[in-house]
Amino acid sequence: MKLLLAVDDSTFSERAADALCHFEWLGGSELSVLNVVKPIDYLLPFGIMDDTENKDTKEQEIVEARDKWMKALAKKISQKLPKLKVSHKVKFGYTRFMIIKTAVEESADLIVMGSQGRTGAKRLLLGSVSCSVCEYAPCPVLIVKGDEATWGNFERVLVAFDGSPYSHDAIDWICDRKWPDGTKVFIVMTLPEFDTIDAQNVSQVESGVLKAQWTIIHSRAMRLLEESAVLLGEKLGRDNVTIEAIPGDPRTELLKAATKFGAQLVIMGSRGRTGLTKFLLGSVSLHLANNSTVPVLIVKRLAPETLASIYATETPTNAQASRQKK
Repeated sequence: MKLLLAVDDSTFSERAADALCHFEWLGGSELSVLNVVKPIDYLLPFGIMDDTENKDTKEQEIVEARDKWMKALAKKISQKLPKLKVSHKVKFGYTRFMIIKTAVEESADLIVMGSQGRTGAKRLLLGSVSCSVCEYAPCPVLIVKGDEATWGNFERVLVAFDGSPYSHDAIDWICDRKWPDGTKVFIVMTLPEFDTIDAQNVSQVESGVLKAQWTIIHSRAMRLLEESAVLLGEKLGRDNVTIEAIPGDPRTELLKAATKFGAQLVIMGSRGRTGLTKFLLGSVSLHLANNSTVPVLIVKRLAPETLASIYATETPTNAQASRQKK
């Protein structure tokens, strides 16, 4: 499994690196640590710098400084995960573009990155780079949030499930990983609030019809959940997998369920459109990624010819921005 860790010099990236050291269960064989530096001319008014030699010198100084820091980070990860083959690189370009481009070029199986945000009573908001990578990445993306106290060893996992093929992709992804013994998985599906129909202004006949529909929907949801639980149970042990169908808005109920369960990781599949149509994160996926206080892993279903490939293709207009300094 090829992992791509995108870092900068922020504390969020340090947390992402720390979290990665708890990921022995991922079974990763290769890790590429990537740091993207904006070109000097991007930082100047009108993007103009006449002294090319001086610009190259300054950029080389930046690369050398970042390379020293990257070596130390790679060494730290190697000490924690000695079986992992770790490499690092510094690239000049635009951050979101270079992360996606590198993921395509290296056939990454998972992108790991931190998310800038505000803690406490304020929302944890995805930065524009994280959001773009989630939209366009050619592989699953893990957004690291929280700290070691909330991660543990990622032994309590909540799966947001809706019965779609994308949710089944998330289940399959979990089945393909080697999890720590005793890992607990909680599969949750949210349903329309038909059970509160008596509180609405409807007739007794209408209430009876809607309640009957609720019973049918709930029964079907539990059957789908049970099928996934059996599948995961073959990997983790059926006693370690629990399921629940919860009435309410998935954007709020899934977060509540994650908190109540004590989730250390949230996993979800995400809908998307491929080809020439822009891939859009579903509103639920984006809401969970924005508001979760623990890491969120988005498993994406994309066709072989994806927008990621197009987005990562170098063109004459961005060739200057994407040059790599070695």
